[in-house]
Amino acid sequence: MIRLDEQKNVYVHGHNEYDRLTTVLESVGIIDATWYTEFAAQRGTYVHKACALFDQGILDWKTVDPVIEGYVLAWAKFRKDSASRFKNLHIEKTLFHEGIKIAGTLDRIESEENSPSILDIKTGDCAFVGVQTAGYLSLLRNSNLYDLKMENMPLNYRRYAVKLNANSTYKLKLLNNPADISLWQSAVNIYRWRNPK
Repeated sequence: MIRLDEQKNVYVHGHNEYDRLTTVLESVGIIDATWYTEFAAQRGTYVHKACALFDQGILDWKTVDPVIEGYVLAWAKFRKDSASRFKNLHIEKTLFHEGIKIAGTLDRIESEENSPSILDIKTGDCAFVGVQTAGYLSLLRNSNLYDLKMENMPLNYRRYAVKLNANSTYKLKLLNNPADISLWQSAVNIYRWRNPK
């Protein structure tokens, strides 16, 4: 089983270490963490956890902090509005790519009208999410997930960002810029040139 070693800031599987996908994007300047705050990071973590509990059907709304309640209500609204379109396959699924020694956690892998999709939940900046989800797509296609009976699904995954807002609204954005894939590949090449494994 793969796990995140927070002290080293890497994923670990057996005796192997895998760099975080977000570390790659930060290292090459695609993610600018200059303005990130500890509060925003914690809020994002709590929102993701609450949304995962919601999708599992075990969220106790009485335990949801008012600070994140609007975001979680936005997710619940998204799920209701898109119930006939998306079917959840995997929640917070960590994948690794053995060839490039990179790992990451996909927020959701969905079946969208019988075609596979990646959904990334955002509560803040979305500028880099296209390249981020292109990275997730690379992990998905080259990772440890094939034991989960997805071989009958085509590899033309759609990628989406679901931007949740504090006022209980959301925006679903299709990420279809073809440059995202080449930017991800370039980011990996630069990162590996600087940090050979």
